[in-house]
Amino acid sequence: MSVGTSLVITNVTVIDGTGAGPLSTADVIVRDGLFAAIGPRAGSQQGAVVDGTGKFLIPGVWEAHTHLRPVLKEDDEAGQAALDEALRDYLRHGVTTVVDLGGPVAPFLRWRERQLGAGTGARLLFAGPSFTGINGWPMALHHNPLAAFEVSAAGDAVAKLRSLLEQQPDVIKLIYDGPPGSPEKLPLAAMTAIIGEAHRRGVSVLVHIHTARDGIEALDAGADGLEHTFVPTPGQERAEAAQLTERLAGQGAYLTPTLAAFEQRGRAGDHAYLAELAAEGSLTSTEIEALTAPARGWGQTEFPHHPRAECLERLEAAFRIMPAMQAAGVKWVTGSDIAPVLSRPAATLRELTLLARAGVPPMDVLVAATKHAAEKVGRGGSSGTIEPGKCADAVLLDANPLDDLGYLVRPGHIVAVVKDGTLASER
Repeated sequence: MSVGTSLVITNVTVIDGTGAGPLSTADVIVRDGLFAAIGPRAGSQQGAVVDGTGKFLIPGVWEAHTHLRPVLKEDDEAGQAALDEALRDYLRHGVTTVVDLGGPVAPFLRWRERQLGAGTGARLLFAGPSFTGINGWPMALHHNPLAAFEVSAAGDAVAKLRSLLEQQPDVIKLIYDGPPGSPEKLPLAAMTAIIGEAHRRGVSVLVHIHTARDGIEALDAGADGLEHTFVPTPGQERAEAAQLTERLAGQGAYLTPTLAAFEQRGRAGDHAYLAELAAEGSLTSTEIEALTAPARGWGQTEFPHHPRAECLERLEAAFRIMPAMQAAGVKWVTGSDIAPVLSRPAATLRELTLLARAGVPPMDVLVAATKHAAEKVGRGGSSGTIEPGKCADAVLLDANPLDDLGYLVRPGHIVAVVKDGTLASER
């Protein structure tokens, strides 16, 4: 949006993403890509005007944990075109910011340099290569040394981190997964050194975990957030959840449970699952036909490292433990991780549905998808909520998402999407 121009959304109910109650009959003034004023008769109405009567404005939704590496092509030009289209698809669904947590940095740097321009696609933030152990996860999946750094000692880890930081990633991602003491698990000393160095440079660090112990050790090392809910030890689920909850709530760290990833992998091959998704508006009949075509082989093979039984166990355990974590004040963040069944934006929005099903109230689900997502990667001061001075990303809906989060999921309820103060789409 050019300097001096403005956008005004009039007479709208604002759900600002802070957790505060809705503000009705408000005018939202946008100038130079930022929210300038919010409130009844908030100010000048010069510029483009959108009538918000009977409508609801929320901050732009964040996809705070995904991997765009599968979107890319071997040919750089084709890969950039595919990345552009993926980001446009997110934006059409109200997802204004996407955070890639582990992939080759070069195509994302090229995207940053091209700066697609306001309104053409979701904003992309990225971690670049993840840090893992020797042949650690996810090397067994993609075998791509450009998408992960294998390290065995703290000194090597810090040297690679400093090289990565020269390329200005938005966040750092660590994989802390594997049997304790095994070569494929990132050494605890290396994790601690990476977190300390990144924090000295003002960069947040997020840690992929597998067990509750992984999470506790990552938080003790200073992690800003944990990625994925944990696999419980038989007979110790409640005690492990209590210990992890105490750390998360006490430190104010963020948890991105990625329920949608475990559901899609855990229910692979389950046709009743597809019917459920279709009934909720998350999957079309055309998508179901493509997914279940014999050549696709959906559900016929196990996903490496995370078999169906484990994914279902993690999902079901999350539903059991999340109400107590919610009551303790754990800060949730939305992220879908992968999209083997759903489209990428549909997977993001599915995560909102699953958080609600796990006992997170609708207001807190919206906070997880906006305010907390921005804070997790160190952007809370400039984006994630509808407040003066923050980046003007927003979604205008024709119904109240606090009554039913399905208004964000089901097609047809998005009236307009605003990114960087520009109307990216309007019904």
